[in-house]
Amino acid sequence: MDIWILFTAVISSFPIVLIKYYLKSKLFFLLVVALCFYAISIFGFTQIFKTHDIGSSYLETKLLSQLLVVVAGILLFKEVLKIKQMVGIVLAIISLYLISG
Repeated sequence: MDIWILFTAVISSFPIVLIKYYLKSKLFFLLVVALCFYAISIFGFTQIFKTHDIGSSYLETKLLSQLLVVVAGILLFKEVLKIKQMVGIVLAIISLYLISG
């Protein structure tokens, strides 16, 4: 997996977590920080698209980012997954493996 894909996936997942914290705390600066992370992720996508196909690399980045958000939801917000959601996550991991191969 390309370092830019990994970097952009991680950076793209931060705003989602920050928005969730904002909804709990109403601290406006969390939205500003989330916006900054979105801007950084745009830079990451420009680096990815220089050397990778847009379709597969975007999908790979977003899938990885979504998996990171799910993990953050479980660890930080004590969210609980249903069996159907767990199956979906396993399929997403398989999909990520197939796409990146």
